Amino acid sequence: VRAPASESPTIVMPRVARTRPWTRVLALRDTLDDALARIARGAGDTGDGAGALAALRDAGETLQRLCALDPDALTALPLLLDGGHYGTRHAMAAAVVLEFMLARRGAPAAERRTAVLAALTMNVGMHGLQETLWSHSGPLSPSQREGVLGHPRLGVALLRDAGVDDPLWLAIVAQHHEHLDGTGYPARLAGDAIRAGG
Repeated sequence: VRAPASESPTIVMPRVARTRPWTRVLALRDTLDDALARIARGAGDTGDGAGALAALRDAGETLQRLCALDPDALTALPLLLDGGHYGTRHAMAAAVVLEFMLARRGAPAAERRTAVLAALTMNVGMHGLQETLWSHSGPLSPSQREGVLGHPRLGVALLRDAGVDDPLWLAIVAQHHEHLDGTGYPARLAGDAIRAGG
């Protein structure tokens, strides 16, 4: 919308942000915020691991259904989703992109579901820290750097404590910052050492 120079332009929310699937995405974000926070706090220690995992599995299934139902709305997710915990929004955006990529490659539904769940939980090992870093400027403190570098391993430990035993899910979380050239972290794996399934 073009406005005279003295007026601010009117911003109209895209149609996709007003659709029924989008309302479900917002509810899904809130469900994931809660489930990820419970796992990050050590849901396995409190006996709440099964509840948090059930919510995560339902969320992964719902996200996949929404990707199939309205790909345009879900493609807009990384740009339009706001509110809630930054880490949850980031995880949802990664899960949507991964679902679309794997579906395009013809990956089986079960493999895609596992990968989506891994994307949703990839940063559970730095759940609280991620929110702090979202608004942080400047270099990381030594403890922040340690938290970032250690979050894949901590995430795997938290997921195991919560009851996750799927080797592909755990491998994706453990290796999501590894690089083919060996410059990633936490294990500096390279080439064929980076593989699905551990």
